[in-house]
Amino acid sequence: MQTPLLAAGPKSSFWSSPRDMIFASLSKFRIFPRKSSSGGPDVTTPSSASSASSSSQQQMKKSPNSAGENTSKSEMKTTFDDEIDMKYRLFKQFDAVQDDSDHHYKFSKIKWLFPLQPTKDWVRWIQHEWKILENDLPETIYVRTYEDRMDILRAVIVGPAGTPYHDGLFFFDIFFPPTYPQKPPEVYYRSGGLRINPNLYDCGKVCLSLLNTWSGKDWEKWIPYKSSMLQVLVSIQALVLNAKPFFNEPAHAEIKITPDVERRSLIYNQRVFVLSCKTMLYLVRHPPKHFEDFVAGHFRKHGDTILKACHAYMNGVQVGCTISQGINEVVEDNRLAQCRTILRGANRNRAQYKNPSSSRVCGLRCGGEEVHDPDRSGAAANAKERKMVKFLKPNKAVIVLQGRFAGRKAVIVRAFDDGTRERPYGHCLVAGIAKYPKKVIRKDSAKKTAKKSRVKAFLKLVNYSHIMPTRYTLDVDLKDVVTVDALQSRDKKVTACKETKARLEERFKTGKNRWFFTKLRF
Repeated sequence: MQTPLLAAGPKSSFWSSPRDMIFASLSKFRIFPRKSSSGGPDVTTPSSASSASSSSQQQMKKSPNSAGENTSKSEMKTTFDDEIDMKYRLFKQFDAVQDDSDHHYKFSKIKWLFPLQPTKDWVRWIQHEWKILENDLPETIYVRTYEDRMDILRAVIVGPAGTPYHDGLFFFDIFFPPTYPQKPPEVYYRSGGLRINPNLYDCGKVCLSLLNTWSGKDWEKWIPYKSSMLQVLVSIQALVLNAKPFFNEPAHAEIKITPDVERRSLIYNQRVFVLSCKTMLYLVRHPPKHFEDFVAGHFRKHGDTILKACHAYMNGVQVGCTISQGINEVVEDNRLAQCRTILRGANRNRAQYKNPSSSRVCGLRCGGEEVHDPDRSGAAANAKERKMVKFLKPNKAVIVLQGRFAGRKAVIVRAFDDGTRERPYGHCLVAGIAKYPKKVIRKDSAKKTAKKSRVKAFLKLVNYSHIMPTRYTLDVDLKDVVTVDALQSRDKKVTACKETKARLEERFKTGKNRWFFTKLRF
């Protein structure tokens, strides 16, 4: 059983200075070195300053040999840091290990006794899943299988950028039942006693239509021999760990978007980020087996970014913005002043839940300072606003996660961050590949090459929650062809699809963007 993170103690404020909390723990465990204010946010505490002054006085009294001792200590520290970085860089995305002593499904072998036994088809299908995971895992998902147990594996998902889960690590234990792939796998979230999402329970349950643990349309549920483990992991990363988890709750999914609802969503993001920080500290102290090097290297690499994010959020930046060398990628939003007001009042008036331990996220109430109208306070906020850049930009390659074209790759043609009158939520116009080109080899004739290079395109308006951004871009200009007006009538849409098809085929023949024109192995 996992150790709960919420230990008894004096009650803290809602924000409870997560920046100082994270820094203290990460510095204690030597995940990353202390940095001065010139290299990032000021992280010096009064205790550290006094200890530094006392240590300097003691050094003055020491013999000259102390200089040599300090040099040797610094060299040892550098060697230790280099060793962590090297192990992190060499950490494989997919690998097989032996010890399964801390796995949630360690004693699941009893499920094999009654009523079914594994078959040859089951073994072949598990091996097929391993091959897919080994070849097609995204850069932010890592998997470990077990040599003596084909029925279990463990995966870690890195929190996506642009969400309150950014730079966090989320571990899942997975079990393949004897009826797999007729039935979906069982997935257990290692929560540490915290509920960071309406779909991720503190008891470890994962609510997802693809796992048949939640209701959904037929094409959203598990499809035998078509759905895969990779699809499950990608869906959790994109659909569950999204930018607005408040709307994952079924009671809020169909709610009308109003300023009050947006305010409640921002408050929920603040709470989620604090819980995500506590999860980080728990993982630093108790990393899962076979992931110790990855956890240490990850937080050593991203620790400074996490501290900068805490510092920025406490100064009024919207939670979920991507922080690197300052605030470089912030979602453009005219509600920045509203967010600042909420953060200032949060320390005195904590958002209350009617029943925090229930299976549903109850309605939130926000007390404290009055939230001003964004139109009135916008002028004052603009004077202090930092540089803002949209997170999802045109020409960004994405993967469609729901609907008829689920699993297909597409490119953003136009983004609507603030929504429209017909669609009052963030969405984008995409052009994607419905039918992928085939592999062309040298001995193919010109006629055969032209036939293999054919693609079939589709145009669609997609909700931000139903796409997964990638690190790739596609340098194809489609703005003059793919427009919202082209979707209004069938004739215009057919014409736009034909022109899009021609430009994509032309791009494919150049030999560039090979990843975009390769079908995902779902």
